[in-house]
Amino acid sequence: MIEFFGFLVLILSATVVDASDREFGHPLFRTFTAHDYGDAYEIYAVTEDEEGRMLFGCQDAILAFDNNRWETIPAPETGYIRWLAVDSQGLVWFGSSTQIGYLTRIDGKYVLVKVYRGSFGPESRGIVIGGHLVLARETGLVSWKNGHISQQPWPTDLMNPFSLGLCHGKIWIGDGKGSVYEFDGNQFNKIAEAPLTNADGIRAIVDSPTGDGLVVGSSGIFEKINTKLVPWKTDIDALLKSSVIFQAKWIGNQYLAVLVQNRGVYLLNQEGHLVESFTINGGLPDAGFEATGEDRDGGLWVCTDTEITRIQCGVGYTEFDHELGLPKGFVNIVTGYQGKVYTATQHGLYVLKASDDVSQGAHFVRFGDLNERFFGLTVTGSAVYAIGENAAYSLDPATAKSTRIGLSGGTILPSRIDPRRIFLTTDAGLESTYNSNGQSHWEGLLSQLPYFFQGMAEDDNGDLFLCAENEGFYRVQLNKGAEPLFRDAKIERLSAMPNNQMPFGEGPICRWQGKILFVGDDRVWKLQEGKDRLEPFELAAKSLPGRKVKRLERSQLTEDYIWVTSRPPNAGPETGFEVGRLYKSGAYEPLSHAVSYPLGEINTIWDENVDGEPVAWIAGDYGLMRVLLDRPAFSKRKFALYPSEIVTADGVPISTQGGKDLRLKYDDRDFQIRFGTDHFSVADEFYYEATIEGKINHRSPVTTSAVWRSGALNEGHYLLHVQAKDSDGVYSNEYTLAFTVDPPWYRTLWMEIASGLLVILVFYVFSRWRTWQMRLRQQELVQTIDLRTRELRQNEIELRKAKEHAETANRAKTAFLANMS
Repeated sequence: MIEFFGFLVLILSATVVDASDREFGHPLFRTFTAHDYGDAYEIYAVTEDEEGRMLFGCQDAILAFDNNRWETIPAPETGYIRWLAVDSQGLVWFGSSTQIGYLTRIDGKYVLVKVYRGSFGPESRGIVIGGHLVLARETGLVSWKNGHISQQPWPTDLMNPFSLGLCHGKIWIGDGKGSVYEFDGNQFNKIAEAPLTNADGIRAIVDSPTGDGLVVGSSGIFEKINTKLVPWKTDIDALLKSSVIFQAKWIGNQYLAVLVQNRGVYLLNQEGHLVESFTINGGLPDAGFEATGEDRDGGLWVCTDTEITRIQCGVGYTEFDHELGLPKGFVNIVTGYQGKVYTATQHGLYVLKASDDVSQGAHFVRFGDLNERFFGLTVTGSAVYAIGENAAYSLDPATAKSTRIGLSGGTILPSRIDPRRIFLTTDAGLESTYNSNGQSHWEGLLSQLPYFFQGMAEDDNGDLFLCAENEGFYRVQLNKGAEPLFRDAKIERLSAMPNNQMPFGEGPICRWQGKILFVGDDRVWKLQEGKDRLEPFELAAKSLPGRKVKRLERSQLTEDYIWVTSRPPNAGPETGFEVGRLYKSGAYEPLSHAVSYPLGEINTIWDENVDGEPVAWIAGDYGLMRVLLDRPAFSKRKFALYPSEIVTADGVPISTQGGKDLRLKYDDRDFQIRFGTDHFSVADEFYYEATIEGKINHRSPVTTSAVWRSGALNEGHYLLHVQAKDSDGVYSNEYTLAFTVDPPWYRTLWMEIASGLLVILVFYVFSRWRTWQMRLRQQELVQTIDLRTRELRQNEIELRKAKEHAETANRAKTAFLANMS
């Protein structure tokens, strides 16, 4: 009887462990519909190309997604593309029931090239091994290598070949009777078979990181051990026996994602234990699976008739929202009691319940019948205390029956000195109730401070510290034995050093490492020992330089660290809140922004131990996150950044010339590059930094746009550097592009030579013209001189003749006078 009782306790404890293990929400996911990618239906193939694009095969087309933009690659008269595969050279191969071909990129766009046409059957599958392509068709195995095709008929004992896969670099084929064959290049060898009791059609062959490999049947998963297929025990075996498995894939060689038709996706570790699930009743939009694939960023892509969904797998954090029972609106408080998780929300109190049925995920259900806004929630002893917009309540955890104990307010705190005393910050100020024999008695109101307090804490001496948003911080020292409780209480307003300034309170007050810490004016303050003065908390100032601290939360697990919620300086409204752990050593470890940013403003953080593993619950305005703290805070993988498209300002594609330096005409010097990444886990939340070197050196401002535009550059040689980073500060590889802008036609070399020759010609013609002009002038001068010379000679002759006539006349006169005398 004792042995039986011990066995029963063991079973019950195992059940409790399993239930607590399954207190996860749904993983983070992204959903795309025809509104995003266009009119494409019945997607049967998924793969990732060498640069990082996701490719999806559908009817007469292939969809490509670079994490920023969808592109449709036409494949006319191809039919349904059944498979996609990437070879060692990065070439993407595709196949339909009648054709095979590959994709090549020309001018930044994929172009489809068909290489063979034949009959491959509607269920053809293709894989790439070494340098050749292998296809499974109805009549045999087809091999395509170096433009030549060959066929190997199926052996007579291979019944209904159903699956084709690579396992440890070898080609395996599974048939409809649960047998596995290996093809060695010449013949098929049976290497394993399932027992007759487990004979099942093999739907997939999975290359396992441990063991010989896994074989997926329609309703079970088998492990190859020597020549036998032995059932691989998992936490979801009962579900698999009553369901149909569509496919299974290893994600990062760590987790096996099992897709169960019309149920959901179940993530198993290498021991077969369930670590996450995403089901129809947990937020998965559609589970009528038609294709699946993985990306290098740890994501699983599942395709249905209506949409494409990317699921982030195994990162250690899951989300609870209205799909898992929480009401729409803020989650103000999260806390735990006796292994259960309670929340105070905008529409009442809720408690998390994990189902023993693995097909049903954990869901929040209403706790009690109170339907009001709750701002405070705490658990102590055997009672749950909550405070909301109507009143403060005490609730029985077993029956959820509520008893009103005080006025409405915002914070509730059990006393450290006497846990039966409950302090409440109400709309009228601070009040207290005392629980005696199951009855609550009101102990009075601190009328001297009629403020609404956002935070409250108690030290080991029973002194209370209060935080009012616009009034600062106060210390209240109670007199022992006073009745009512707050009679003759000493009240001191705390000032800060230096200059006795009064910081405005912003959040809860926290006790850590023997210190009382306050948050005010975006900084952390600590109370000086033995004084009523605040001073800056140096550890936070050194570890979080420049950050605006919004709240502190004490860990429930350890005094080694404290939870900090903060924002960077000059953060815009689109920037979320960062959650991290500040260690007493000064080290600071932030969680991924994928955890905190979707939650909006962070309202509370509560951590616990689940089977020895630390777990944190983070509540915000838009939901609740559960984080496994032993997992890495976020992936530091340097992601890929590549040019998805290079076009002119007018949208004309620019040829990249097969990876050589880009050469642009002067009219195309204003061009733009659209970038893509393989970092699908953070959607399009990237910051791009670009620097250009050359005739001008310019660093562009950091931008969130995935498009870089050059502007109107002058001619010359340039080198472009572009790098992206995500919100966690993880950088991509640096993309560099050397390009040359040709000068305009009027500044080209041949034009300069022509201009030089023209100048020489002009000078030559001018000199010839001047010479000709000088010769004409010379001729004119010679002619003028000749004319003047002739005129002088003529005048000289005429003068000589006149002189001769005069002398003749004179002689005649002389002779006449002589004769007359």
